[in-house]
Amino acid sequence: MRLADVIQSVRLKTGLEYVFLGMKKADGMNRNMMLKTYEENHYINNGLAYPLAEWNQKQIWAYMRQRRLPEAVRYGLSASSGVGFNEDCFVWMEQNFPQDLERIYKVFPMSFRILAEYHYKEKKEEQNKQKENKAELEENHLMT
Repeated sequence: MRLADVIQSVRLKTGLEYVFLGMKKADGMNRNMMLKTYEENHYINNGLAYPLAEWNQKQIWAYMRQRRLPEAVRYGLSASSGVGFNEDCFVWMEQNFPQDLERIYKVFPMSFRILAEYHYKEKKEEQNKQKENKAELEENHLMT
């Protein structure tokens, strides 16, 4: 599911004209180039607003500590970029808040595919490991 799909769904459901996103120039070269094109319009483009465009991660953490805001949940080993339609987030939700994940499925039924593909891949990897272990045992057995 693309971010544009989520934005469109929220707009249709709520009637909101503006959506505020946490993207920053410091997020990477492509993000920087995209946000630079919105500078003249104060980082607003087609109803999308980017209030953190000029901030870096260090400034955001300092602001959050200063205001005693809760720290973002980290879904994996990488830094969290918020709740999203990605594998790390969905795996974390499945393990920690399955009832919330079910609510997401009701609104975005195609997002079910994220975990279905993850579990399929996980199962395939486990089967491959078992095959490798079996082959290794057979090879060791033939050597003795």
